[in-house]
Amino acid sequence: MEAFSIFALVMVTHFPHRWKDLLQYQLLILRTFRYFSGKVWLTYDQAFREHAAAICLTDWSCMNVQLFNFHAAGSSVCESSLAQSTKHLERSSEPLGSSSSAVVCISWNKGHCTAPFTLCRYAHRCSVCLGSHRATTCSSHSSRDSCDDRKRRESSPGSSSGAKARRS
Repeated sequence: MEAFSIFALVMVTHFPHRWKDLLQYQLLILRTFRYFSGKVWLTYDQAFREHAAAICLTDWSCMNVQLFNFHAAGSSVCESSLAQSTKHLERSSEPLGSSSSAVVCISWNKGHCTAPFTLCRYAHRCSVCLGSHRATTCSSHSSRDSCDDRKRRESSPGSSSGAKARRS
């Protein structure tokens, strides 16, 4: 990790816009090191860097899923990682929402976040009132629906109030 940190520091000195993708890559390697036993992190890192050099890849923020799966296949998970993931599952069976995103998570508001990682890039807030609950349980949501239903009934051709409005 120290060698990569030095590499990243040199790169960011000359290419300041690369700080985020290099940091994300470093975190991926660190998580892989902590999660898998053996040298999965090292074999993936070497393969990824060779691939990046071959195709002149300048954004390392996204995992190469095909390479990762190839190098992680058949590897055992560290005991400490199993214990941590069990604790996480006991706390929550879905990813945590982003606290900095202005965009709300649609799947979370419908009942369950479907983000593939432990952290969803979207905010887990109500899409109706931006509260800390889901839209399906929002009190503003039900009052808004009843108001919308009332407007539809009033403007429908067969309703008596709609007929009154047309006569006036």
